[in-house]
Amino acid sequence: MNSMLLTLGSYDIILSLVMGLITIIITLILVQVVVLKTDLQTHLLERNVAIGVFLGSVVFGVLANVNGSIEPAVNLLQTKIMGQGGLSLSVFLEHFFNFCCFTSLLF
Repeated sequence: MNSMLLTLGSYDIILSLVMGLITIIITLILVQVVVLKTDLQTHLLERNVAIGVFLGSVVFGVLANVNGSIEPAVNLLQTKIMGQGGLSLSVFLEHFFNFCCFTSLLF
């Protein structure tokens, strides 16, 4: 198996999980504070179906947007690796730092 493919796939999965969870947490906090102005747990424990459907659609929308931003980041890392002749720690750390700076500007 190609080790570069395994490395890029693992990087894509880890980046998707971390960024997806962070953005979902931020989104749910904003929905609770700005939109509902009440505690989400009470609405969900009361089995309010409308709130559940609304939050589910928000989560799927956020995950679709996160996926759209992570795929170009992985493609950029792949291009850097091909341009510099291989994966090194300095290339990986430089790319990860650039990605973190870019995503922090989005928040």
